[in-house]
Parts: sequence; C-alpha cells; structure tokens
Amino acid sequence: MFKKALAVAVSATMILSMAVVASAETVSIEIQNPGPGSCVEDMETKGVDLTKPTATVTLVTKQTDDTKDGWGYGNFGANVNGAWTDSTIAKNGEIASAVADGEKTWTYTVEELVSSFGVTDPSAIANLKFGTWNGGELVSLTYNDGAAATGAVVPVAVISLIGVSSAAVAAASKKRK
Repeated sequence: MFKKALAVAVSATMILSMAVVASAETVSIEIQNPGPGSCVEDMETKGVDLTKPTATVTLVTKQTDDTKDGWGYGNFGANVNGAWTDSTIAKNGEIASAVADGEKTWTYTVEELVSSFGVTDPSAIANLKFGTWNGGELVSLTYNDGAAATGAVVPVAVISLIGVSSAAVAAASKKRK
C-alpha cells in the first residue's frame, strides 16, 4: 500500500508540473502611412504595455533613398511629463542605415525604451510614437509581452499537490504499521 500511494503521488506531481505553463504574446502593430515617412502613433493604445520591463518592441526598417545613405531616418518620441521628447535609444538619437543594408531589425526592451526618455516611471510617457523621415521606412513593428515562450511551471500548484501527496504517503505509512 505504501509503495502504491507513493507511486500515485509522484505521478500526479509530474502530470501537474507539465500542464501548468505560460506563453508569450506577440502583437503586430499596424503602420500608418506605409512607405517612406511611415510611423506608428499612440503605441500604448495599440497593445504596447510600458509597465512590462522585459517585454520587447521590435522594428524592421529600411532606407529607401540612396542619396541619404547613412543618414538618420527614424526614432521614438513621446509626450513625457507634458513635453514632447525624443528618445535617446538609437545611436546619435536616430536609427540609420544604407539602402544596400536592406531591411534592418532593431529590438529594444520596454525598460530600455522607457529609460531612453530619461524617466523610470512608465506612467510619465504618453503618445509613444516611432516615426521615419529622410527616406526611411518602417516595414513592421511588433510587441512581445516578455512571457516565457517555452512555458513555466506555476510553483503554488506543485506545492499544494505535494502537500496532498505527503498526506497520502503518511496515511499509507500508518496503515502499514
């Protein structure tokens, strides 16, 4: 009886551990004015949660004007504490590349993005925007909420099951005496 109760307890713990997982959510955000001069305005109303520091914002951009190769052509901006502010996240304050570079991918954590506006409190930021100029084009913008993509076991569920299993083992042990 003791061995049987222990085997059931161990099997139940393993089943629960494998069933409780978290998954990542990725949101593709619609671009306004596709093509050169494209932008995304008010990102926080389109699914970008600035309170999740490990979440990421990924941009795919390209330079479309070979007369402006290497020029800055894009950046984030926002209303920060009531004043329009440009982000300092990109080198020299702007994203830049050459036509020959093709599409470039830029990924930033929300924590990096928030701090690039000189604040630590995300509630100080409103109307977050990414815009392009000088022949730059925003090809895509996605937001990933930062949840573990491979899944994670919720410890509370495992602990409570272990508590039940321990009771079953104790009961079986008493009967054995």
